[in-house]
Amino acid sequence: MNIIKPSLICPKPAYIYAAQFVRSKDGDTVVLMVDQGFDNYISMTTRLYGINTPETHGVAKTSAEYIAGKAAEEFVNLWMEEAKRQVVIESYNGKKLQTEKFGRWLSVIYRENDLVSLNEVLLAKRLAQPVNY
Repeated sequence: MNIIKPSLICPKPAYIYAAQFVRSKDGDTVVLMVDQGFDNYISMTTRLYGINTPETHGVAKTSAEYIAGKAAEEFVNLWMEEAKRQVVIESYNGKKLQTEKFGRWLSVIYRENDLVSLNEVLLAKRLAQPVNY
């Protein structure tokens, strides 16, 4: 696996892991099978660090928020499929490595050999807004 340069969103990653995409929960939350090394894998729900996409849960399916949230989620699925479901994640939260208030790890996700993260692409396509935790 190639070394990935630090992201603009996440300048100092705590750890870098190879992972396989399992599914998206919405536009800023995904489930990954993370390779911890030595044939040890763990299923992990991760929140994309530094961004927020519109909600798809708990809002009317006809609302503009739901439609925008589904567009972000569909983009994430397409982006992951183009990566052949293999990604590299940087886990970071700006302080020490830990989960956020809903128990999700904060991460920046790359396709192997890409210098721009999924997090940054979602912002550039205006499918997400920047957020500080």
